[in-house]
Amino acid sequence: SLENIGFLENQLKKFDKEVEKQHKAFSHIPKRPGICPVIDAGIIAEIGNIHRFSNEAALVRYYLVDAANLLRIL
Repeated sequence: SLENIGFLENQLKKFDKEVEKQHKAFSHIPKRPGICPVIDAGIIAEIGNIHRFSNEAALVRYYLVDAANLLRIL
């Protein structure tokens, strides 16, 4: 119903504001131009411990494989 949609939209706005607030706590992490704080937080969360990657190429390969798996699902 429209009431449920309105409620969920309100909850998403609250969630986005909280993520932005938490994101500001990590001011030592460089911001990526064009990426909103919510997406940025998701990327940081997915990477986890950056030291598990031996170098930048390993991190890129991780994302390429992950993206390829997503495309197979779609």
